[in-house]
Amino acid sequence: MKANLRLLPEELRHLVRIATATLGEVIHEVEGAAVYRKVESYRRRLKATRGRDKRKNLDAILKSLRRERPALRLQLSGAFSLQLELVNCCEAAYRTWRVQRRPVHDETREKTLINLVLTAHPTEARSLETVRWLNEMTGVLLEGLNRQFHFDEIRMRSLVRLLWLRALSKATKPTVTDEADYIFSLALSEDSLDFILSEHPDFTLRLRTWVGGDKDGHPLIDQHVMRACLQRSRQRLLADLNRRLERIADDLEGLSHRHQVGAADVRRMRALRAATASFAQVEKGDGRRILGWTERYLAFSRRLESILGEHHEHLAILRMFRKFPAFVLPIEMREDAGLIHAALRAKNAPIRGMLSRLARIAGPLKITAYARGFVISHCENGEDLSAACRLIRLATGAADLPAIPLFETSEALHGGRQILNSWFGERANLALVRKQWQGRFEIMLGYSDSAKQVGVLSSRYLLSKTMRELEKTVKAHGLRPVFFHGSGGSVDRGGGSLKEQIQWWADAAVATPKMTVQGEMIQRWFANPEILNSQCVHLADEVRARRAARHEPRFSAALEKFAGLQELAYRELTDDAACMERLLQATPYRFLEVLHIGSRPAKRAVGGFSLDALRAIPWVLCWTQTRILWPTWWGLGSAWKLMASAERRELRRLYRTDPFFSSFLKMLGFTLAKVEMEIWETYFHPDGERRDLARRIRAECAGARAFLAEVTGEDDPLWYRPWLRESIRMRNPHIHILNLLQVLAIEDDDDDLMRSTLVGIACGMMTTG
Repeated sequence: MKANLRLLPEELRHLVRIATATLGEVIHEVEGAAVYRKVESYRRRLKATRGRDKRKNLDAILKSLRRERPALRLQLSGAFSLQLELVNCCEAAYRTWRVQRRPVHDETREKTLINLVLTAHPTEARSLETVRWLNEMTGVLLEGLNRQFHFDEIRMRSLVRLLWLRALSKATKPTVTDEADYIFSLALSEDSLDFILSEHPDFTLRLRTWVGGDKDGHPLIDQHVMRACLQRSRQRLLADLNRRLERIADDLEGLSHRHQVGAADVRRMRALRAATASFAQVEKGDGRRILGWTERYLAFSRRLESILGEHHEHLAILRMFRKFPAFVLPIEMREDAGLIHAALRAKNAPIRGMLSRLARIAGPLKITAYARGFVISHCENGEDLSAACRLIRLATGAADLPAIPLFETSEALHGGRQILNSWFGERANLALVRKQWQGRFEIMLGYSDSAKQVGVLSSRYLLSKTMRELEKTVKAHGLRPVFFHGSGGSVDRGGGSLKEQIQWWADAAVATPKMTVQGEMIQRWFANPEILNSQCVHLADEVRARRAARHEPRFSAALEKFAGLQELAYRELTDDAACMERLLQATPYRFLEVLHIGSRPAKRAVGGFSLDALRAIPWVLCWTQTRILWPTWWGLGSAWKLMASAERRELRRLYRTDPFFSSFLKMLGFTLAKVEMEIWETYFHPDGERRDLARRIRAECAGARAFLAEVTGEDDPLWYRPWLRESIRMRNPHIHILNLLQVLAIEDDDDDLMRSTLVGIACGMMTTG
């Protein structure tokens, strides 16, 4: 397809030129002319991969890379990885600049309560210094835009030099607290907290985190790790509280010099500031100390308001009491149903110890100030839910912490309604929800496992039906349903644009959106307050639009059949262990344990290939890195061929009228636009016994493209967002060379090069898993 650079804003293109030129200057300065010439030579050659002879040009570049020294390969990987990361900075700066120029509306509208659960999956984990330098780079670029392209070139070059000298990938395996530091450095930065603790006309933002509470997802988490993670957020929130108290005290002191305030008021404020040291540590009795201090502050607040009026810092502190009542970022806890039953019998069970420790920390302060819910993985019957409630009461002495069933597998989603009806059949359980949980019954929906089992379309279709069944079931018992979406950044794990995500949700899910935000998505959302505000306003707007145009889906026999056929084709592939082994061998799969891409194990310990053994993020990572992304599209082409003419007409009608099917097709288009079959074949080597499998995969992908075009009437998979098509087209060559280097890393067992290319490809694809 012919390039159309006019689809990309001139301001953004100019930023990319400036950033790329600066990187070139730094490489020339630090590494010398020879390395710079090599990088430039490959950069020029990569442009040809946008043309018709892509396969021929890729093969020639790979042949050249084979002749390069390992040290130069690593430098090339670093150069193109950093170039892609700088492009991300340029896009963040441009988005912020655009947001700053939008007109601000002042109309009164219904607020949307947004709950974001920050999850510890920074598969491309950065050091805190790297995060800070990238954010500073974005700020320098934004400042240059605001000054009509007059950039602080010295500062820009200094930041690029620092980033070049420090590898983007981590050489050591991160701990859980490293991941907490990474996430909190973004979400609880001073700028982020100023935003979170401000009043917003469209939405109210609440934050939670999985870090330190997700025992099921991480075997190393226990009560000590949990406390350490709570301590990390306490340090940041307490520092923010003390900054605000100091500013109030300074203002009072200024007024006292003019004899407008008595010295006693200043001393009282200084004493409150000093007293925060009593809860600097999250330990036993923490809640009692916080309650005592909060009561002292509130007792003084009326006096403060009479002196200072609506003081910004005082109002922010009052909001902090509401949003972070324990001065920690509340955690979401999770454990497997089987281990919950075992913990009822074993006092030394880790999850029981975590709950007991939390209760001792909370004391008279409600435990929900520290943990918002207790999620039950693999919840298969009502007794699993009852066991979780018994364990909460046994370990904490109360029933305040809500138990939340997680329906994540295909089997659990099919059986969810029966599980709830069984549990609600006990009057005591209904009374518990109404009295202790304020009539709110929360259900978590997992996207990754069902998508891994049956493919994305069948998974989404099942989730859509299940969500509405569960909504009706909960409401029938006089309770208010709340849905917690355990989605990730990639389409395979429930991600996609906000509009496409929520377009097909049940009404109850739209009423109070709660969703996970993972690793690299946190870096994007919390890049600066303007982008965070833009994301939240966009989400609130989409929620309002859905509320105004409620959609009750009608049963479609054609869609039911199509999803069933797609699932059959998908399972035929994944049930073939030998075939899956061959596919996985041509990915970074065997490197997962040595790549230091996260603190948790990349796969569960089982012999041979097992779909269940691979955790969701590494599973998706394998296919994203190799640019094939097949779990999203596999089986669609085969299913389409088996549909009758009347059924095909019905699916075309659904594309125009059904939000679920329309949103899926747009996400499918986004995925297919990123598929690079020539790159995947470079990993797979489709010769000998692999030739037939490669031919089958090419045919299925072509079938998926044909299906999309015939249903939508559009040849371009990104017909609805042409600027995104051009952005992907411009990025692709610089990702291609990283893929070729990764192929060499696999061949040579080069862990350093593998780590570097994995991070670079993730930067370019803007998702990992």
